[in-house]
Amino acid sequence: MVAPVWFWWDGDPEPPRLFFITARSTHKARNLARQDWVEAHLGDGDDVVIVRGRASIVTDPGERDRIDAAYRAKYVDPHSGARASIFDNPADDLYRIDIERVLAWSYGTVGTWTEWRLAGD
Repeated sequence: MVAPVWFWWDGDPEPPRLFFITARSTHKARNLARQDWVEAHLGDGDDVVIVRGRASIVTDPGERDRIDAAYRAKYVDPHSGARASIFDNPADDLYRIDIERVLAWSYGTVGTWTEWRLAGD
């Protein structure tokens, strides 16, 4: 299943991580409960970035607060100035993808394919 999501890329830890939220009642959440291996596509068809790894629900309050601060800084309504929060919907879970592989190419040419294998792969 493929679905667009808001996300936050955390490049501080090694390996880097990607965070997103989804409601517990969604098809996406049910799929993640059965299979934790995910692939996220960032960018567009010209400048492609694909990350692969395992997704898990974040339960640590400190990590959740840190990611919420990043979401609030990134997702700001341009009209009202309202800031999105991972806590806006109490039925949402915060997921972390521990990235194991990154694939990239540019200008729609797979011939420029580059792949990085990170720790854990």
